[in-house]
Amino acid sequence: MANITAAEVNKLRQMTGAGMMDCKAALVESDGDYEKAVEILRKETFDALIIDVYLPILDGPRVIMQARTELGLADLPIIAVSAGGDAARRSALEAGANIFLDKPMRLRQVIDTMQRLLAG
Repeated sequence: MANITAAEVNKLRQMTGAGMMDCKAALVESDGDYEKAVEILRKETFDALIIDVYLPILDGPRVIMQARTELGLADLPIIAVSAGGDAARRSALEAGANIFLDKPMRLRQVIDTMQRLLAG
């Protein structure tokens, strides 16, 4: 079993936009091999993605673009969220988000949005 460092997890996160724990698990499973780790992450299935436009390491629009292109998730429903106003909305939708929700969000709004996206 590989001894995985935070720097390695960060590198994979920047490559894929995947979450920290998913990246660590993929690196452990692949014994530290980045190409195998990316393949493991690509095999993961998700019903939808909810992502903040402004993230500390990799911004939301970049993650959305990577999901759509590099990870081949063209049909994955993506909801982008932010309190960043029109600029955040524009960048998220241009990157490929299906819907943008302004923060603060109400739980009912998120549930209704998810139901609409998953039904269609």
